[in-house]
Amino acid sequence: MGCTRRIDRFRRILVVALSGVQLSCGGNGTEPGSSNTDTSSPTGSNQAPTASITAPSNGAVFLDTDAVTFRGTATDSEDGTLTGQSLVWSGSLDGAIGTGSPFIAGALTLSVGTHTITLTATDDGGASATPSISITINQDLTAGSISGRVFRSQEDAPFAGVRVTRGGPDGNTEVVTDALGNYEFSDVPVGTHSVSVMSEDLPPFGSFVVSGEQQVTITGGLVAEGVDFGFRVAEVEVRTIASVSSAGVGAEVEITVELNLTEIPLPMSGINGTIEWPTAVTGVTTGNTTEGDVWNQTGGSFLTNESPPGTLLFVGVSPSTGIVDDVFIMMTFRVTTVAAGSASFTANLVELNVFEPDTGASTPLLGIVILRTMTATVTVQ
Repeated sequence: MGCTRRIDRFRRILVVALSGVQLSCGGNGTEPGSSNTDTSSPTGSNQAPTASITAPSNGAVFLDTDAVTFRGTATDSEDGTLTGQSLVWSGSLDGAIGTGSPFIAGALTLSVGTHTITLTATDDGGASATPSISITINQDLTAGSISGRVFRSQEDAPFAGVRVTRGGPDGNTEVVTDALGNYEFSDVPVGTHSVSVMSEDLPPFGSFVVSGEQQVTITGGLVAEGVDFGFRVAEVEVRTIASVSSAGVGAEVEITVELNLTEIPLPMSGINGTIEWPTAVTGVTTGNTTEGDVWNQTGGSFLTNESPPGTLLFVGVSPSTGIVDDVFIMMTFRVTTVAAGSASFTANLVELNVFEPDTGASTPLLGIVILRTMTATVTVQ
């Protein structure tokens, strides 16, 4: 009996001793940063998943304008196939870059340089596997282009013959807009470029508001379209204003024709031009105008008129300031109603110039402003 007890005790000691010994059959034989397969040690009683990167291949090279597709697989003995948020991609240069498989890193989202890309596959118990590969991103230096349009913003009319400049890594370049207001810079190198319109090529009068000097960054082969410049062009109004909108038979109505030059920053000291007057008038007074009215047509209907319609030449200089006022009265006249009905009065501006009396230099405005015409209507009751 004593011998048997000693043998049993020895066996128990031997079993306890052997239970603390781990046997190793070798590692996975891969170096950090170059493995696309990983099996991590278990965490407690939870067995870690196995994971591998199947794309791209280790050592692959891309351009920064390429979209890079990452694919990986991971399986877990308890959870099965791992997908979605269980698969997290990260890089040594950019940090976290995405989740799931396949995951696509869009063009220009990966920094230029050599990346160690790691796929972290984590099971529900928190155990993970972290295979990794190395890839290189090079800059795409293919030249691109910049194009756009210069136009009047109110009516979408083109500005032709305007110089547009581009300043970039290769220096300054200049092109001229065509008849449709279009321009284009070709063979534009990679980098940031400043594009602007030469203001001295724009009309000299008006409230021109440029949409701003624009910064354009060209990446490999980028075609940058729609780099447009819109200008708000000054408006000139010919306003025909009646003292009343309705009157009884036999009433006298005063009609004023004025030129609104508020949006024109006039550097000149005088203005002249021509209006066509399709309605007969009577009792013409000069207002701010000087002599020179000439009538050469006939007509009239609901109102008594002593003078036929025609053409009025006008010249204006303010006697107090020596310059043209913002609102310039071209003529004032009176009409007497004779029958019930409706009559409309419109003055059409056919010529408008600003001039410098001392030098005689004159600049026509109608080609570089937007002309608005206001009609006065009188209803006779």
